[in-house]
Amino acid sequence: MGYRLGGRYIEGLDHLGSGLSFAEQIDRAVRSAQVFSDLAREESSLLGGFLNVFRVRKGSPFIFEGDEGTFMVVVLSGQVSVVKQFDGPHPKLVATVGPGKTLGEMSMIDGEPRFATCLAAEETIFAMLDRKGFLEIIEKRPALASKVLLHLVVLLNQRLRQASAKLLEVMEGGEKKPARR
Repeated sequence: MGYRLGGRYIEGLDHLGSGLSFAEQIDRAVRSAQVFSDLAREESSLLGGFLNVFRVRKGSPFIFEGDEGTFMVVVLSGQVSVVKQFDGPHPKLVATVGPGKTLGEMSMIDGEPRFATCLAAEETIFAMLDRKGFLEIIEKRPALASKVLLHLVVLLNQRLRQASAKLLEVMEGGEKKPARR
C-alpha cells in the first residue's frame, strides 16, 4: 500500500478514486465544516468532481513540514494529528482535526513550504484538491471558484485571529493546550 502524492511517495496511502464516487460523503463533510456550510448540495457535488479521495493508514504522515504545498485536503473520516518540529528531538502536537476540517490550504494557495506535518491518528479518509484542480475550477466553474476562494479567505482569517490570540497569550505569560480545529 502506497501512493505518490504531491511529489512524494507515501507508504500507507491508498488512492480510492475520484471524488464523484464519494459525493455523499464529501457533501456531508464539506457542508459540516462551518466555513463551507452554505455550499448547496449541487455545489459540493461539482466540487467533488475536482477532488481525489485517499485512505491513509493509522500513523502514516501524508503532509510533511517543509515540503512544497501543492494540494489541500478535506478530512472525510478519521482523525489527523498536526505536529510541528521545534527545538528538540520530538515534534509537538499543535492540533487534532476530524471530519469536515481542511488542511494544507495555505501552502496550496501561496506555494510556500508546509508549516507542519499531518499524520493519521487513526485510519483516515480524505478528499484532496491539488493546485491544478483548483485552477480548473477557476477556469471551468468561476462561480464555484469564487465561493471556494471566499470560504478559504474566511478560514485563513479565522486561523490568523486564533494565532494572534495565542501569541498574545504567550506574550502575557500563559500557555494553552493544543487547539482542536
